[in-house]
Amino acid sequence: MMYTEEEKENGKEVEEGKKEKAITQLSDGWRKENEEEEEEEEEEEEEEEEEEEEEEEEVEVEEEEEEEEEGMQY
Repeated sequence: MMYTEEEKENGKEVEEGKKEKAITQLSDGWRKENEEEEEEEEEEEEEEEEEEEEEEEEVEVEEEEEEEEEGMQY
């Protein structure tokens, strides 16, 4: 079957369109995946910060209790 030049051009445009669409879908997928990873990392960092703050508060409370005990001994 012989194609005219116009049909060949149209075929090329369709193929290019399909490729562009596939690339866009991949890019969107990667972007979404990266965003999800970033969100997870941020959540982990926030949890770590909260844990550190809780530990600092516990240390402060322990120090205050020790100071009170020392004050009572005198």
